[in-house]
Amino acid sequence: MSNSHSAVIPLTLAQAAAPGVIGSQQNNINTNMTPAALTNGRSQSFAQDHWDRYDQLKGVDGAKNALIEDVLSRYDAVMRQCQNLINEQDAREIRNKRRNDVTALLNQQAEYINHLQNLMNANPFIVVVVDGNNFLFNDAFIRDGEEGGRRAAVLFKDEVTEWVTKSVEQPPSDFKILIEVYADFKGLADTFMRGGVIEKMSTFGDFARGFNALLDFVDVGDGDVNNKLVGRS
Repeated sequence: MSNSHSAVIPLTLAQAAAPGVIGSQQNNINTNMTPAALTNGRSQSFAQDHWDRYDQLKGVDGAKNALIEDVLSRYDAVMRQCQNLINEQDAREIRNKRRNDVTALLNQQAEYINHLQNLMNANPFIVVVVDGNNFLFNDAFIRDGEEGGRRAAVLFKDEVTEWVTKSVEQPPSDFKILIEVYADFKGLADTFMRGGVIEKMSTFGDFARGFNALLDFVDVGDGDVNNKLVGRS
């Protein structure tokens, strides 16, 4: 056992005795790669790596921003198109509504005109207003009193009817004629008495009564007949 132990000790010593070799190798390594060189190289590699990553991120951000801008631009264009379509639709609806309103108004006016036309055709009439102070009747009618008044009214109506049928374009077949004569009875009676047509004023009164049996003979007194005619026209 002692021999075996003695063999181990020289090996240990030999290994311990070779520090110079080992130390020489360590010195060579430290000489070629100093701590400053190691630190500087690692810093440059670290910075470059991060610059590269920064450039990559900038490229990614730029692409992302370009994509966002493109999407927003397209969105704005689509929204403008939609708004234009909405405006055109609104304008079209407004035009259609106005067109419908105008059509409805025209139809309403046509119905109203037809209604008025029907009313006029239902009871058509023509009014003839006469200034009796300047339209003197034939002396024979005045002398015959009431009977003369009737004959004068019939003849006067016939004359007016013939004039209307010739002068009015397409008159209704069943139209009526309203004739109104306005005069100063007392003044006319005096005129006929002074002219020797009648001997008493009552004769003219009889004539007016006979005329009124068929037509209107209105005594306006000593007033202005023209004012009456203007009021009736």
